[in-house]
Amino acid sequence: MTERSRQTVNLSNHPDLVIIRAGMRANSLKGVVKLVRYGYQIIKSVNGIDDSKELTPEGLLHIEEEIHSLLPPHFVIRQYWEDFDSLEEWTYTGTHSELWDELAENPEGTSFWHELYSQDGIEAIYNGMEKTPTGMMNFAPTESVDGELSSARDRLQNPSNSAVSSLHSNESEAEDSD
Repeated sequence: MTERSRQTVNLSNHPDLVIIRAGMRANSLKGVVKLVRYGYQIIKSVNGIDDSKELTPEGLLHIEEEIHSLLPPHFVIRQYWEDFDSLEEWTYTGTHSELWDELAENPEGTSFWHELYSQDGIEAIYNGMEKTPTGMMNFAPTESVDGELSSARDRLQNPSNSAVSSLHSNESEAEDSD
């Protein structure tokens, strides 16, 4: 029998680590074409294809791609970022910003989403996923995204965001009990 080692990670050098899972699902043939095109461009924009450190955004530690399902095609990217500011800067510049604007205006047979996990809390957004919920939609109530919930930073900082609120209230309860 082969002995396996058990390991953990020491994240002390990454106190502000942020993990984001983002997915895109094709709901039609047009959506499949868009999924392939956008997926390739996003991966390329974060060093997934060209393998050049010059292309890696500042603060991106690692990226992984996975197939969530084949029918319907649903792909997920998981990214590990040094901190929220680095992730946010990348999302508002270059390829990601351009693709997001295009996709938000014309999703053409796709649904897309992300879930973000950080020390500041958890936030998520789901676009067109109501017919087949994914992630936290399967157990938490959803609400419309508008005004004060329109950006990831706003959702993390807004106390009405129940996911963030519950994390912070548990934190406060733990501090109060000390």
